[in-house]
Amino acid sequence: MTYWFDLMKMTVADPRAGAEQLLEIKMTRQAVWSLLAVVVALSVISAWMLNGMLPDTQQAEVVGMRFTSSPLMFALVMWGLLVLTVFATHYVGRMFGGEGHFNDSLKMVTWLQAILLVAQIGQLVVAVVSTAVAAFVGLAVGLYSIWIFVTFIAVLHSFANRLMVLVAMFGVMIGLIFGLSLIAGLIATLFGVELPNA
Repeated sequence: MTYWFDLMKMTVADPRAGAEQLLEIKMTRQAVWSLLAVVVALSVISAWMLNGMLPDTQQAEVVGMRFTSSPLMFALVMWGLLVLTVFATHYVGRMFGGEGHFNDSLKMVTWLQAILLVAQIGQLVVAVVSTAVAAFVGLAVGLYSIWIFVTFIAVLHSFANRLMVLVAMFGVMIGLIFGLSLIAGLIATLFGVELPNA
């Protein structure tokens, strides 16, 4: 565990060094998929706890959306988004001449989600004291996580210009949002759950 926490601190302090270290770790694809499932489950539990502490009027402000009436649907939507992110990271990068492998894209996305999980737990602790501060922490983490992910993609595919990666990533995000809306609508229909407004 000490190694993973040290790697997490390295990744936050120096995303490029963290990404390079992560690429050297050998894991089977099945192991990484399993790890991603665990991270998603823990993220849903953390979000459920955070939402349980807040009134409905503050949930969207602090967490980014109101927790749905079905935690399972929330988990499936999150899983779907992360899977789309993995495939987009690999195949879109390849389209632009990237050199990364699919398994490494999977590791990068899983690792970033693990870091966000730890940050979410920290946000949960902060929310006990002040929901306003927790909202600010959430915003700061969200913005910095974008830069970490841009650096991950640059290292993964050996891209030199991270600004161009950022521009391309926003274009891909538009497609992911569209894909996620389709997935969320399908899951909501299957489970008979009304989607949140925020």
